Amino acid sequence: MRSLYFSSGGWITNETLTKAFEKALNSLRSKFKRRIFETLRKVRGVTIAGVSLTFESKTSLLDVLSALDNVGVLIAFDEAQYLRYYGARGGKEFLAMVAYAYDNLMNVRFIFSGSEVGLLHDFLGIANYDSPLYGRIYKEITVEPFSRDTAKEFLRTGFEEVDVRVDEGLIEKAVELLDGIPGWLVEFGYNYIETKDFDKAIEGVLVKAEKFLEGELRELERRSRRYLLILKAIAMG
Repeated sequence: MRSLYFSSGGWITNETLTKAFEKALNSLRSKFKRRIFETLRKVRGVTIAGVSLTFESKTSLLDVLSALDNVGVLIAFDEAQYLRYYGARGGKEFLAMVAYAYDNLMNVRFIFSGSEVGLLHDFLGIANYDSPLYGRIYKEITVEPFSRDTAKEFLRTGFEEVDVRVDEGLIEKAVELLDGIPGWLVEFGYNYIETKDFDKAIEGVLVKAEKFLEGELRELERRSRRYLLILKAIAMG
């Protein structure tokens, strides 16, 4: 959703969300895609040609979800707090659709994940009487940074799964530099598998981390320049 937010100029419309959902469905593996496409074939506004699916502008996501209920699906929205920029009412239309699915579609489940936990809670509004999702039962999983030992085991196991031998000293050094942040450990592991070069793998992580930080700072500045001044003051002690 972060990517969708930036690519759509800071406002997520029904059309951009529908197109993102279309892209996700088209990226499915063939054994899942075949069954889902067959289910969606009868939905108004859905065109299927071979292994490609297209949603027309009049396609209703609610109709799509209702059809998918016949199959049973799990739909995940990463960085879901950006959906507060959906529509004209702070994402309320989206939450109303999810509330309808929660109440009526027994085989459709949702996962909402986000790096800005407070904003994600505020957006979903499970405890907010004014939210369409108020009072719904949900399960929350908080991903904490790994301990040093867990981070090392995480890398060892990952490399073993793809049959890549890595010196224990390199794993120690990677954890020393990247701490226990799962996302950066995954990024390092992937880069190392591709390059077989420790320095290049670490450099790839740091380049991505820098771009990520720049994006986060732009987002903070959009809310108030005071946030940047506060961070600068903290950095200066």
